[in-house]
Amino acid sequence: MKNIDILHRKIAREIAARKEAEYLLEEKSLELFNANQRLSKLADNLEIKVEQRTEELERAVIKAEEASKAKSFFLANMSHEIRTPMNSIIGMSHLALNQEMNQKTKQYVNNIYENANNLLAIINDILDLSKIEAEKTELAYSVINIRDKIANILNMFSIKADKKNIQLESTIDDAIPKLLIGDPLRLRQILTNLTNNAIKFTKTGKVSLYLNGYPANDEHFFLSVKVVDTGIGISTENMKRLFRPFSQADASTTRKYGGTGLGLTICKKLVEMMGGEIDVTSRLGEGSCFEFHVYLKLVTDDKNQKIESVQFESQENALRILRGKKVLVVDDSEESRLLTKELLNNVNVESVLANDGNQALQILKDMSFDCILMDCEMPDINGYTATKIIRQDYGLINTPIVAMTANAMKTDIEDSLNSGMNDHISKPIDYKKLYETLIKWIDSENIIQEFKIEKQNENSDSEVTSSKNIDKKKLFSSIENIVELADCCDSECIEPLEKLIELTQNSIFQEPLKNVRDEVLNYDFESAAKLLRQLLRDRSF
Repeated sequence: MKNIDILHRKIAREIAARKEAEYLLEEKSLELFNANQRLSKLADNLEIKVEQRTEELERAVIKAEEASKAKSFFLANMSHEIRTPMNSIIGMSHLALNQEMNQKTKQYVNNIYENANNLLAIINDILDLSKIEAEKTELAYSVINIRDKIANILNMFSIKADKKNIQLESTIDDAIPKLLIGDPLRLRQILTNLTNNAIKFTKTGKVSLYLNGYPANDEHFFLSVKVVDTGIGISTENMKRLFRPFSQADASTTRKYGGTGLGLTICKKLVEMMGGEIDVTSRLGEGSCFEFHVYLKLVTDDKNQKIESVQFESQENALRILRGKKVLVVDDSEESRLLTKELLNNVNVESVLANDGNQALQILKDMSFDCILMDCEMPDINGYTATKIIRQDYGLINTPIVAMTANAMKTDIEDSLNSGMNDHISKPIDYKKLYETLIKWIDSENIIQEFKIEKQNENSDSEVTSSKNIDKKKLFSSIENIVELADCCDSECIEPLEKLIELTQNSIFQEPLKNVRDEVLNYDFESAAKLLRQLLRDRSF
C-alpha cells in the first residue's frame, strides 16, 4: 500500500512537471513567435529604410553630378566671356607697342599690356585649380628637352631679373638625359611659377636652379629640381600655410607683392599628379629653397615617338616661312577678326575674313586656303558644324583647320578635334603660339617639298664614287635646307637627309651625313644641326 502511494505521488509529480514544461514551452514558443514577428517588422522597416537611404543617396549623387555639371558649365562660360574681351585688350596693346609713339604713351600701353597679362594669369590660376580639384586635369605626354626648357625659363625671366640686378643661373647634372617624356606644359608651369616667385621675393643676390636625378628603373627617370633664392625668406609658422589655396606667407605679402596665393597650390597638385612631392626650406631674411621631384619616362628607341616639331624662334623666322600663305579667318567678333588680320599681316600672310560659319562656307566654294582659323561659338552655323561640313560635304580633308576660340577647357579641345579640326589655339591669342601653329600645319608638307632633294642622274648606271662627281653648290644648298628643318626640331628632315646620303654614297660626305642621321633618330636636332653647320664651314671637301 505504501509503495502504491509512493508510485502515485511520483506519477503526480511527473504529470505536474510535464504540464509545467508544456506551459513553459508554450510560453517560450509564444515569446519566440512574438520575437519573430518583431524581427520581421524590423526587417521590413530596415528594407524600407535601406530603400529610402538608397533613393536619398541616388538623389544626392544626381544633385552632385548636376552641381558638378553646373560648375563646369559656369567655369567654361566664365572662361569664354572673360577671354573674349581679354583677347582684344592683350592683342591690341601688343600691336600698339609695335607702332611708333612717344615714350609716355608707350609706357601707358605697356602698363595695359603687362597688367592684362597679369589678370589673365590670375584667371588661369583660378580655372586651373578648379579643374584640378574636379579631377578634370590630365597629363599630356610628349618628349621634353630639359635643357632647352630651362634655357627658355631663364630667357623668359632674364629681363625681370636684370631690372632687379638679380643673377639668374642654372646647374644641370650631366646624368640627366637630353630627352625625357612627360607633360612639357605642366612641367613648364611648375618651373615658371617657382622661378617667378623666387625673383619676385628677392631684392638682391641671385636665383639658382639646380637639376639632378637618376634612372628610377628601366622606364622612369627621377628628376629633382631646386629653386634657390636669396630673398626675404619665410618664417616657420608661415610655411605651414604656403600650399593652401588662396594663402600666402602673410597678409602683407599679398598687399606688397600681389598674387592670388594659388600658384604653389597648383604646383603641389601637379607635382603629385606626376608621382612626386614638393617641399620648402627657408629662414626668414635668408632666402628660400623650393625643391620638387617628379618621375618622367625615359625615351625609348621608338622612332615614332612624337616630339613638338616647330618652335618659335623669331618673328623673322615666321616671316620667312609663312610669307605669301593664305588663311581664312572665321570669327563673329569684329575685334578678334581685326586682331588676327593684323597679326597675320605682320608675317605677310594674306587673310580673308568671315563673320560666321555660313559666310565661311560660301567663301570656300570659290577660294582655297593654306589654313582656316575657326572660332567655335558663332550664331547660325558654329565652328564645329562648319568644320564637319567642310570635311564631309566639301571634301577638304587636307586643309588644316585650327580652332581659335575662347573655349579653353579640355572638353572644348576634345570637341574641336572630334569635329575634324587639326589643332586648338585659346584666346587671348598668343602671337607666338599662332605663328608656331601656322608653321606646324601649313608648312609640314610644303617645306619638305621645298627642301626636297631631286635625285640626280637617276638613269645613270654608274654610282657616285667621289666628291668630284657631286655638284657641291647643290649639295651645300641641300645641307642648308636640312639645317633649317633641324633647327625647327622637325623629324621630317630625315626624308631629304636619307636621299642626300644616297646621293653621296661612297663619297667623303656619306659618313658625316650618317652621323647626322643618327642624331636625328635620337631626337637630338641640336647636335644634328651642329654637325651640318660644321660641314658647311669646312667647304674644302
